[in-house]
Amino acid sequence: MDERRDRIRFWAIVAALLAAVGAAYALILGPPPGEGEAVVILADDPSPAPVAPGAAPAAPLRLAVLAVDGDVSLVRNGAAVPARAGDPLHEGDAVVTGAVARVEVAGATYTAELEELGRLEVGASSAGLCRLRLEGGLLSARIAQAALEVAGPPGATVRSEGGALSVGRDGESMSVAVKEGGAALRAAGIAVTLGAGQRSMAAGGHPPAAPAPVASQLSLEVEWPAAGRTKEARPVVTGRTAQGAMVVLGAERVKVEPDGSFAHPVVLREGEQRLSVRARDVGGLEASAESPVLILDTRAPAARFDTRGLWKRKR
Repeated sequence: MDERRDRIRFWAIVAALLAAVGAAYALILGPPPGEGEAVVILADDPSPAPVAPGAAPAAPLRLAVLAVDGDVSLVRNGAAVPARAGDPLHEGDAVVTGAVARVEVAGATYTAELEELGRLEVGASSAGLCRLRLEGGLLSARIAQAALEVAGPPGATVRSEGGALSVGRDGESMSVAVKEGGAALRAAGIAVTLGAGQRSMAAGGHPPAAPAPVASQLSLEVEWPAAGRTKEARPVVTGRTAQGAMVVLGAERVKVEPDGSFAHPVVLREGEQRLSVRARDVGGLEASAESPVLILDTRAPAARFDTRGLWKRKR
């Protein structure tokens, strides 16, 4: 009996020693490979929130310069620098085009192209609505989804939730033509709905005109200064075009009145020259005209001295 008790005590001591050795091993060397605390890996960007079945995820609010042709500036905080493809655009930024230049910008749900001698500003946007402000010029836009709102003169906006349209602004006048889809032009608290192939115009704080079909041709009549020599270095060119059309004389934008008439002074250079004018409307139509040859001659005639008989003696 005593021998059996001694044997049990011996094996209990051995088990205790083995447990102590294992604990010391874990304390000194750490846990065996593959065990221990969980490892957390942090990604650069958090995973997107789950989207409900059937719902489209919100589009990222990105806007950037897509393409540049000619003299285009990016204005930020009052400072202008040359615009380049890929430049990001933020709220308050503006793009400005020079003569015979254009710029294309792209957002998450739309693309827009500003033609020559125009200015476009970036407004505040949300996941479902993008806002731009057209300060002047001609803008063409294509909207894939969500909504695009373009502001013009105070109180005038055009909004489209899909399709293609063109918007023009000249001073206090705003004109719109829809190529695909639809749009709503609002001014003076009144809105008109435009469908594909329709246009309208809001001028001088008045409500928009009733929708009308997009014109099939663009008229342009110009009264040039008389051909030949002139001493007038700053003549006035007058003319008439369609309501809402944009007119450029040389490298300068011409103010067009709501009835389509215009008058613009030009500066002639000394010598022989021709002037050119071009017009374009929101329907995509173009027209152009060229002046006769004008010769500015403001130089005084060369001095002439008649010395005949100057040295003859009186008889």
